[in-house]
Amino acid sequence: MMHLLGMCFYAIFAHVVLVRLYPSMIGLVICSRILCSCY
Repeated sequence: MMHLLGMCFYAIFAHVVLVRLYPSMIGLVICSRILCSCY
């Protein structure tokens, strides 16, 4: 039971991290493309 709860918590944590990290990665890609097009 405890193991299942831990797995569930880990899945939620990983999902939150991905959701927070993914947009910033897209932002970095867009920024680098804008900088490259400027040069």
